[in-house]
Amino acid sequence: HSRNNDLSAISRQDFYGRRIARLLPLALLVCFAAILVAFFSTAGTARDFTLQSPNSALNFNLFLSLPLFFFNWARILHEHIAPGWGLQWDIFWSLAIEEQFYLLYPFALRAFGKSFKKMALVMASVIVFGIAYRFWAYATAPQDFWLSMGGSPSGFESIAWGILAYIASTQPFMNRMKRLQVHSVIGLSILFALIVFWGTNISSVSPARIFGPTLLAIAIAVGLAASTKSNRVQKLPKFITTPGALCYSIYLTHPLIIFVLFKIFGYQKPQLFIPLVFGSAVLLGLVLFYSFEKPLNSMLRRKIGSFELPKGPLRRLINVPIKWPGRHALTDKD
Repeated sequence: HSRNNDLSAISRQDFYGRRIARLLPLALLVCFAAILVAFFSTAGTARDFTLQSPNSALNFNLFLSLPLFFFNWARILHEHIAPGWGLQWDIFWSLAIEEQFYLLYPFALRAFGKSFKKMALVMASVIVFGIAYRFWAYATAPQDFWLSMGGSPSGFESIAWGILAYIASTQPFMNRMKRLQVHSVIGLSILFALIVFWGTNISSVSPARIFGPTLLAIAIAVGLAASTKSNRVQKLPKFITTPGALCYSIYLTHPLIIFVLFKIFGYQKPQLFIPLVFGSAVLLGLVLFYSFEKPLNSMLRRKIGSFELPKGPLRRLINVPIKWPGRHALTDKD
């Protein structure tokens, strides 16, 4: 958002290009590595947990759902066969929800981005629909955790809270918040998130499954918005901002790290195994981000930005910039 002062002026090609450049290269690399490891590794606890669950085949349904971003629904429908395909594949449920949301998000920005009130109303509608969806899922199938938590409306709600908190942080009334107050909000939000996370068992068969994700999303969204506001006032140190850059690498690669470390050390001492996984994931995230993600991201953004489609319906739909956009895209309307 910060790349456009007027949210309604967003370039769709710029937006989609950044999403593709950010997400696709590492996802392809990790999937390719996981397929190789699954093919050449022997059956056992580590492989069953991370790469291929018993009774689950690495089949066409799985690999079609990943690039088309409906894996979360494939995961829900797969539940009667086996509880997932394996951790390395199952983590893509959240990425699928995120990209479903972002397919339509630029259109909402173009339509309502000039007005904070209109955007807030749109995000509030998404939030209400997400809560209503979980209520329906809980009432329909209280034992089905994935139907409640993995359905797209539930995930859309969490994203909407983040967007709502961010656009609120850009409004003039937030300028009255002093720096100390901003940091206090960050600390309290993180504390609140931890309390909700540990105190609310959202996997249990209880109404907590309906509102637990909402409380957690609010806490995280407010904390991130306060952090963004604080970063505009005074540049935050790198030890705070760097984890945000590495989180995608850590998220996608940690199942493979679990597989390798489980093969080497087993799981005899979880109090040592978990920190070892976390530390290894951070180190691998640093390597991948600076040697693979960042340079490839920049190259792909330039390539996508310089690509021109012929004039016609598709060009008007995507709103292709006339040339690679800088901070403000020049579009056909400009």
